[in-house]
Amino acid sequence: MAPNNIGSQSAPMYESWQDAGKRLFGNQFVDVLMAEISKHRQTRKEGKAAYVRRQPQTREHHCHWPGCEKQVPPAVWGCLQHWKRLPQEIRDKIWATYRKGQEIDQRPSPAYVEAAQEARAWAMEWNRQNDTTAQAPQQAGLF
Repeated sequence: MAPNNIGSQSAPMYESWQDAGKRLFGNQFVDVLMAEISKHRQTRKEGKAAYVRRQPQTREHHCHWPGCEKQVPPAVWGCLQHWKRLPQEIRDKIWATYRKGQEIDQRPSPAYVEAAQEARAWAMEWNRQNDTTAQAPQQAGLF
């Protein structure tokens, strides 16, 4: 039995798993599989969002937008106004790297800290370009 083939169908040298799945099992199988993966990712994201929404204001914690002193629950990056102002790409990075409970044990991952720092840098540039007077000094840390 030759590797990389089933029956008479031989696999190209470099092939994505989607292309291999389509070749071996048909387009419909891969489309259903991709839909299930997408649904799982959305469910996981919704589960994280539900967790964050349930978290109370347990300690003093303000929005991470430079100059904003609005109090928000520790599980939240910032107030809704400033969260929505961030580009979707940066919000996605924060969501992808956020771990449930990191606001409790105060041990965010290095990837989360990097995403939060990117968000803060973007916000500072937005403030500069929009000539806001809310130029806050650099925070010592996220937690």
